[in-house]
Amino acid sequence: MRAVLGSINQFNLSETPGTRAGSSKNTLFTPTTANLSLGISQRLQSFTNIQFTSIQNYILTARNLGRCRQYNISGTCFQLEFKLEFTVNEPALSLENLHIEVPISIRTELGDFIAESERKSLLLPFFEAFTQYAQLDHDRQTVMRKISQRFPQLIKANHRGSPSRTSTTRGKLAGPTIPAGGPGVQVLVLGGSNKSPELVFQWVVDITSDGKVIPQVRMLPRMPKSWRQLDDKATLDAIPSQFLRLIQLKGVEGAVAILLECVYGQQVTRTAPEDPDLSDE
Repeated sequence: MRAVLGSINQFNLSETPGTRAGSSKNTLFTPTTANLSLGISQRLQSFTNIQFTSIQNYILTARNLGRCRQYNISGTCFQLEFKLEFTVNEPALSLENLHIEVPISIRTELGDFIAESERKSLLLPFFEAFTQYAQLDHDRQTVMRKISQRFPQLIKANHRGSPSRTSTTRGKLAGPTIPAGGPGVQVLVLGGSNKSPELVFQWVVDITSDGKVIPQVRMLPRMPKSWRQLDDKATLDAIPSQFLRLIQLKGVEGAVAILLECVYGQQVTRTAPEDPDLSDE
């Protein structure tokens, strides 16, 4: 990663006069407008799925410590957009004033990490963690979209944000309702008739301030307290632990499908075409 990112400065850029006194500006628009090393860009996308869409840099007015260069970079990783602005003190090879922009839909999970990366001007750690996060968010989007398409009659709501374990309000969670399978969607609420409990499928991607990415996938039952009192064998309370075991055997999508069939019955869950890969052998 370090070698590939460092190769950005090896591109042959088209130089134009700067818009401010004492500066000159270089701009990378598309691979067809400059003589670029396309192999470098292709390797970067192959290994990390990062694709740069724009790279601009210009020399700032010389300071006491020597020449500084301003960079404005934008791109995508697994279809998640990012924009970066930072300054490089070229004699000292130090990076300063890092500013990071990502879609507002994923700010809930990335906010603390981005703030720490900006505070310490940590460019490489940002890329390393962001590529991991983008991959997991892509997987999460794919699974939630497939579940929504396979069991549309069971979908109650989908949200960003954590569900309340004690809430008994059907189909209502904090946060805006958004299309299933979109970036940053963490919660999918599933339910049958009014006489059946709701299952809250939660997939959170936590990222610590130092860039450690931790996925957490859970299935939580949600029902009135009176129902819980009647469940003397604590069958519903065992759903979270059983779900984690099923993930190891069938994967996330398969585990969700099996639990939905167990709770809501085959007649409800099999109105949509069944995935042959999830059937019992």
